[in-house]
Amino acid sequence: MYRTFTNWYKDETCSVSIEEMDHLTFIHCTIYKWTRSNITKFFEIFTAVCAELVDTGVHTLYTYSDVADRKFDKFCKMFGFTFLGTANNGWAVYKQEI
Repeated sequence: MYRTFTNWYKDETCSVSIEEMDHLTFIHCTIYKWTRSNITKFFEIFTAVCAELVDTGVHTLYTYSDVADRKFDKFCKMFGFTFLGTANNGWAVYKQEI
């Protein structure tokens, strides 16, 4: 299995990491405090990450979380991800074309 993990951005409001595993690119995001300004800032960071990934030839992003995490489901949809299904380990998997 091929796997790399890159911490792309981190400050007091949020963190973003990119994981490449078996030719799939996963984005991992954490917003430490849910405020409108932090979400706006994160959207700008997310847009920059997507632009950089497209420049490197990545056109599809995936992410996952515990299927019971309804806040994460809302977060994914807010950023344009669509629900793909539930993996065997109970994780909800999402996809976005960038």
